Formats: sequence, structure tokens, C-alpha cells
Amino acid sequence: MPRPPLRLFDLAEELILAIIEQIDSSDALCALARTSPRLQSLTEPYIYSDIFIRTGDETRNLSNLFTKRIERAWAVQNLTVRYVVDDENGMEVLNVWIQHMRKLRTLFIETPCCNDTFWHVEGNPWESAGRIDFVRLFQLAVTPPISSMSPPILQQLNSLNLHSHSTGDGNARYNFDRAAIIFTHPTLRTLKLSCFDIEPDIATLDFLQNKSKTSPLTSLTFEECNVSIAGLEILLSIPKALAHLDVGERMYHARRRPFVHLSHDLGHFFRALAQQADSLTHLSHSVVNTAPRQHEPDIHSDYSPGFSSLTALHNLSLSPASILKRHLFALGGPPNLEHLRFIHFYSAVHYSDPQLELAHLTHLVLKSGHLPPSLCSVTLVTLPGLTADALSNYWSRAENRMQLYKFAMGMRRRGMGLEICVVKKNGNFIPPFLYGEELPVEVRVYASETPMWFADMCFPGIEMEAEVEGEEGVGAGAGAASGAGGGLG
Repeated sequence: MPRPPLRLFDLAEELILAIIEQIDSSDALCALARTSPRLQSLTEPYIYSDIFIRTGDETRNLSNLFTKRIERAWAVQNLTVRYVVDDENGMEVLNVWIQHMRKLRTLFIETPCCNDTFWHVEGNPWESAGRIDFVRLFQLAVTPPISSMSPPILQQLNSLNLHSHSTGDGNARYNFDRAAIIFTHPTLRTLKLSCFDIEPDIATLDFLQNKSKTSPLTSLTFEECNVSIAGLEILLSIPKALAHLDVGERMYHARRRPFVHLSHDLGHFFRALAQQADSLTHLSHSVVNTAPRQHEPDIHSDYSPGFSSLTALHNLSLSPASILKRHLFALGGPPNLEHLRFIHFYSAVHYSDPQLELAHLTHLVLKSGHLPPSLCSVTLVTLPGLTADALSNYWSRAENRMQLYKFAMGMRRRGMGLEICVVKKNGNFIPPFLYGEELPVEVRVYASETPMWFADMCFPGIEMEAEVEGEEGVGAGAGAASGAGGGLG
């Protein structure tokens, strides 16, 4: 007697789930869920695991679906909310539903920005308020439930990207303030904050006291933030082993800064960093110097421990105005530094001669006696005004090619590689880059590993030309760079 055909439900549930996992079409998953109640319960966790919200209508529709089956909210693992100014009504519904997302691991909240065309260009008064009450959400996430019957909130959260603002007048709406409680979250490992004021008062908040080395946070990014030294110091005391730190101070709204740059208290800046000395492998600092030169700190003062304590630091990225750049070349860098980057494009509006600046930095690298022997690569990211086409034009002249070639050979003799990148992007360069904006893309236009190639042009005879000139490269090349027309200037 022939065996009856095997039906789908004859398979073990684990096998059915393995089949469902292979379906990458949301339409196909929805169709499968409609075939039977059992397949609906097996399929919906995959349908609702990733949610992207753009409008208030989408939020209301999602709320209706969650109301019909609460299990749908329980299934959400990744939630991205990036709403627009003319459709923000209704977003506040998420304040309730996020609390039910028991499996939520990744949360991305992006609210409208005061630089939006609606306000910035059209002249409307800035009235938007963050519709998602992230402060209360964070408080609930780190507070023990009132009873055993109340499920914990956001207890699997691993990554948070927050660009939002509170209510209030003037700068008060940008205060991070009590939202800093998120630094005590028990599972959060990656945190990015955009356009907030990290004020000194944060250091006095009761819930941040006695929290040293308690957080699993490994990556922290401040983007276009006003960061006070007192605020940074206490926040860096909390992670057990922070590996990646990006401090992007406000550059494009610095006149509204409620406190001074981190660079104006260099000693405390280094002491704040030293709290993560054993684990910090990546450090980036971006700032624009708006203060008069006489107010800059004396880099030869005692800023112990300086870079010397950052023994785990392998990757360092600095903007031209960072006081850490001056300290690096004058007094020395991290003892085990491997990769050094100078990032120019964020400060594009503040530098009028990118070619000369590029030459100046290369000169500093070659002449510095303080860079650690472990350094193996230097990358220079140019300003947006210096395009690949402009560099190709510039390098069409033999003397300009020779100058860079000598720089590259000088660095190779010191065991270092040199890369030059240009930034491609249409529109403004003001971070954060909101949904729909083109992201900057770095394009490599020169590398010392292929020193005969300049952008898309190859000059195989340049090595012979250098020998004919009888130049050693480092001395003459670097010396010329310090002049008004040297290097790439």
C-alpha cells in the first residue's frame, strides 16, 4: 500500500520554522500567514521582527495590528522610526507599544531637525516636539518592575541611535539631562546620540553616582553635540570596557554653545579618556575652533597622563582643529597607535585652502619625532571643495606629482603608508544626515603602495625622474611643504 503523501504539518515544528526562515519576501510571508491559524502564529514573528515607521498613518495602522494580536508587538526585534515634519501627528502612539516590544534589540529614533527646509528656509517658527518620550522610556527600562506580574521593558536592547529633542524653550529642548539614565541600561552595547547638549549638571544626577564600570557599553558616538568635560567624564566612567568613542562636537551651531570646547580643559579631557585606557581601541574627535588663539590651552603644560596611558588605542581620527592633533605632534601619541586619520570635510566651511592644509599635515607627519614606531598608516580625508577632478588637474603638473611622490617615499621609508581620500556628496555636509539625504562617500585618490598612480593617471617614469633630480625626498619634500606653495598647496 502506497504511503500517504507527507503534509507540511507532518514535519516537526523546527523544520517548518527553518523553511519559513528561508523566505525573504514580506508578501510571501503575509500570504503564508493567511493560510491557517497555525502558520499565522509561526510566521508573524518573522513578519514583525523588523519595523520601519515613516509617517503617523503607518504608526496608527501598526497600532491597530498590535491591538488585534499583542504577540505581534512581542515579536519586534528591530524598530526604526524616522518621521517627517509634515506627518508627525500620531507618532506618540509608539510610547505605549515600544514598552510591549519584549524582544527589541535595535532602536533607531530620528525626529525632524531645526535645519529642515520647513523651518530653516521657509521661515516657519520652530515648533516641533519629540513625539516619542524617550526619557520616560529609558527610566522604565532601567527601573525594576513594580510587581512580578509586570514584564521588564527593553531588557534585550543592544543598540540605540537617538536623534531627537525634548520640549521646552530655546536650548533647553536639546538638554540630554535625565535621559542619561540610559547609560545604566544592563544590556546596551552601542549608543549614538545626535544634536544633544551633554551639560555639566549631568555629573550631579543621583542615578549616575556609584555606577563606575557597571555598563556593558562598548561603542559610544556623539554627533554634533555640545559635550561638557564634566558630562563626558562621568559618562566615560560608567562602561566596563568601552572600545569605540567618537566625540563629534557641534560645529555648525557652535555660537549657541552653552559651554566651552573640550579642548579648553585638556587635562580633564585626557583624564576622562584615561578611564577607558585598557579597552579603548578607536578614538575620534571632531571640532571647529571658534575661540581666539590666546584662549587655547598650552599643550606643553602638564596634562598627565596625556596619550601615554591609552595603551589599547590603535586607531585615531582627528579634525584639523582638534587640540589632540597639536598634542600628538608636539608631545607624542598613544604608544601602540597603528592608524591615524585626519578628517577634514566636516569643517569644510572653516578652511579656505585645503591643498595647503593637506601639505601641512603631511609635513607634520614626516617631521614629527614623537609618533610611535607602531604607526603604519596615515589617511588624509580632504575637504569637499577638493574633488578628484581638481586633484587630477593639479597632478597633471610634474612638479606637483614629484612633491607628493617624495612625501609618499619618505613615509614608506619610515614604515608608514599614506592614503589621500576625497569626499563625494551632493548638498550640505552638516551631520547628522537624515533619512533621504545622500551620505558622504570617501574615494581614495592616492596611496603610497601604488605611488605612480595619481587619481586615475599613471606616471611610471616618476621614479626615474626622482633619481635624476638627486633628491632624497624627505628633507626637500617636507621642507617645501612648509612654504606657502609647497606640497599640494
